[in-house]
Amino acid sequence: MRFQNRRHVNPTFMNRPIKLSFIVPCYNVEKYVVRCIKSLLDNIALLKSTHDVEIITIDDGSTDGTAKTITSLNSPFVRYIYQTNQGLSGARNTGIANASGEYVWFVDADDYIIPGALSQIFENLEDNSLDILLFELLAISADKKSQGGVCIQPVPKDIVISGEEAIFKGYFPASACSAILRLSFIKANSLMFYPRLYHQDVQFMYRAMASAGKVKFTTMRPYVYEHRADSIFCDIKPEVKLKRFLDDSIVAKSFVEFASTLDNIRLSRHIISNVKSMTIGGLLRVLKEDKEIRGKVIEKYRENKLLPIHGPYRDLRQAVAAQIINFRAIINR
Repeated sequence: MRFQNRRHVNPTFMNRPIKLSFIVPCYNVEKYVVRCIKSLLDNIALLKSTHDVEIITIDDGSTDGTAKTITSLNSPFVRYIYQTNQGLSGARNTGIANASGEYVWFVDADDYIIPGALSQIFENLEDNSLDILLFELLAISADKKSQGGVCIQPVPKDIVISGEEAIFKGYFPASACSAILRLSFIKANSLMFYPRLYHQDVQFMYRAMASAGKVKFTTMRPYVYEHRADSIFCDIKPEVKLKRFLDDSIVAKSFVEFASTLDNIRLSRHIISNVKSMTIGGLLRVLKEDKEIRGKVIEKYRENKLLPIHGPYRDLRQAVAAQIINFRAIINR
């Protein structure tokens, strides 16, 4: 791995603790990254001087003008780190390793923060000694039309609860961009993003939530997520679809393994029950694919000891779906 770590030091805050580190992975985003960083800088400019912030950009082996675009901003708040390509997970992990803030916020380079958002964020972080602060994202279509909120969670809002309670209340892991996490909490629980994995956010955030002592959900929408036609999530090539399905099984297996390490038996069983629901939902989608994809995915689930799906089941509907999947898995050999 090769790092190029540049930081323009502002002497007015170099000796004071940093409150928040933005972690911004960048890969061939020269068209978008200036908008992202400027939205962060504009927010920083509105803060009181007691709030010290850093923006860590991790150039994950870009081949376009990303590096020049970032360094030309010449901002005292922006750090530039170059590494050979490791994917989004690797870039985020590098950001965690280099962060100096009390909290970290993962921001994708093609997204941005709404004006004035940080003031309300800091109010929430100062009033509570939180492990995780969560909010909703505002989705924008490619034609700049609002599509409403995403990452909306069915849990109590604007009160401090435990991560365990959030899971029991129905929390479902969503984008890591919809959360601000205490850096010491991340490190104490050895939380890292799984390398080169679709749904890495799901894998990371569920572990984080299960380990968190104090979390707070809000209805704020400080973060704008813009759908792009060239996004990897819009890619429907067979090999991409296959990797997504295979990665689903890796996520499910990791949750089963994580649940087995918990001392809280009730939480462990709840997580395993949720994994069963995720597995059933995922495999029902797989059964609609062609035989080649179906066979490879079923074999991966079997290899990860997620098939056959055994009870107890939540209800009759789930029991029927499980038996259909088990039967199709047998005849697909």
